[in-house]
Amino acid sequence: MDVSQLTPRRPYLLRAFYDWLLDNQLTPHLVVDVTLPGVLVPMEYARDGQIVLNIAPRAVGNLELANDEVRFNARFGGGTTQRVCPAGCGTRHLRP
Repeated sequence: MDVSQLTPRRPYLLRAFYDWLLDNQLTPHLVVDVTLPGVLVPMEYARDGQIVLNIAPRAVGNLELANDEVRFNARFGGGTTQRVCPAGCGTRHLRP
């Protein structure tokens, strides 16, 4: 198989890292670059072009770590809405 036909490895690493964080009782966070196209987050909470989102199971619903985006439901300002971060929108971050 030609290397150009391979699927990106980043989504697979993200899913593995997410599972590892949960297995070790750590809280997974996503640091999102809100200036990128396709990012759907509560902009009023962004600072310096970034927002840190807790993506632990207790903080989000319907989490989807897809190959092309991270999608989940979260509560901000009293309402639950869907949040979307396209692939490459940020880096993973953890806190105990």
